[in-house]
Amino acid sequence: MAEFKDLGLSPHILSALEKKGYTQPTEIQEQAITPVLQGRDLIAISQTGSGKTAAFSVPLLHLIKESKRKLNPFHVRALIIVPTRELAMQVEESFKQYGKGLALSTMAIYGGHSRKQQVQKLAKGIQILVATPGRLVDLLEDDYVILDDLKYFVLDEADRMLDMGFKNDLDKVMDKLPSERQSLLFSATMPKPVEEIARRTLVNPHRIEIAPVHARHEGIRQMAYLVEEEMKADFLLKFLKDRHIKSIIVFVKTKSQANKLERYLKENHIKACAIHSDRDQRQRVYNLKEFQKGAMHVLVATDIAARGLDIDGVGYVLNFNLPQQIENYTHRIGRTGRGGRRGIAISYISPQEEGYFNRIQKELGLDIHIKRPTK
Repeated sequence: MAEFKDLGLSPHILSALEKKGYTQPTEIQEQAITPVLQGRDLIAISQTGSGKTAAFSVPLLHLIKESKRKLNPFHVRALIIVPTRELAMQVEESFKQYGKGLALSTMAIYGGHSRKQQVQKLAKGIQILVATPGRLVDLLEDDYVILDDLKYFVLDEADRMLDMGFKNDLDKVMDKLPSERQSLLFSATMPKPVEEIARRTLVNPHRIEIAPVHARHEGIRQMAYLVEEEMKADFLLKFLKDRHIKSIIVFVKTKSQANKLERYLKENHIKACAIHSDRDQRQRVYNLKEFQKGAMHVLVATDIAARGLDIDGVGYVLNFNLPQQIENYTHRIGRTGRGGRRGIAISYISPQEEGYFNRIQKELGLDIHIKRPTK
C-alpha cells in the first residue's frame, strides 16, 4: 500500500499528516489524491467515514500553495460546499490542520453565525472557503463572495444536499462558476439528480467508487444488549464508570432525550455534553470542541451529528435508541473506527425494538447476537 510520502505532496502537508499519526492513505485518499494533483475533475462515490475530507483537502492544499497569489477583496480561490454547519466546521478544521504552516487563509460560512463578521473576513480575500448553500447564496447575491478567480470547486455529500432541498441554491452557485476551474464531486450515492449535477459541473471526470461502509466495518466490533427502555440510562452509567470511558458518542432519538441524558450523566459526575438543533450555534461549537480536546468524555447527539463529524480517537459509539432510518445506523457507527483505527459500536435494544434491529441487520448484512447484560 502506498504512503502519503509517495504521492508527491508538500513537505509541510506531510509533516502535518504525520503529526496527526497518518502515514498511509485510506482507499479513497489513495485513489483520489493523484488525479486531483494532476488537475483532473473527479467523481467519488464513497460513504461517510472513508476519509473523503482528506481526499480533497490534502491535494487542494498542495495545488493552492503552488499557485498562491494575492486575491482581490471578496474573491475566493477554492470553494467547498457542504450540507450542514457541523460538516462545514469539520472541513474547515481539516484544511487548517493539514495546511498548518502554509499560510493559506481559510474560513467557513454558514447560517446562525454573524453575517457581519463573515463579510469583514471575506473582504480580505479568502484562499479556501467552506460554505453551506443557503448562506453562500445570500452572500453571493450581495457580491460579498465573488467567484471570478475561482480555481477549485468541491461539492461534498451531493446526494444529501439534494435530499435537504438545496437544488435551487446549488443551481444559483453553479451559474456563477467560471468555466476554467477544477471540480470535484463527492456523494454516498449517485441517483439521477446527482448524475445531472455531475454532467453539468464536471469535464471528463476521473471516477472512483469505494465499497459501502457497512461492507468495510471489520475494524469496528459491533455489540447489542437487550435493555428495558427505563433501564438504559442506568446501564450506560454503569458501563461508563466500569470501563472509565474517555471518548464515546451516544446517539438518542429526540432533543428532549439528549437534554435529559446529558443532565442525568452530569448529576452522576460524568463529563458529558449534548448537541442537537435546539442548541444555539455557539453552544454546539463549544461542546464539539470540548469533546474533541477530551474535556468532555461523552457527547450525546441526535442524528444531526450522524454525518459529517470527523473526530479523531472516538473509541465507542452507543445507540441509546435505534435510528429511525436504517442508513443512519451505518452513519452512526462510522463515527468510531476511523482512519484504520479500531472501535466499538454498542446498541441498547429494548424488547419493543428487537424486531426493528433484526430488520436493520438483515438489510445491512450484519450478524450481531443480542446479549442480556449482567446487572
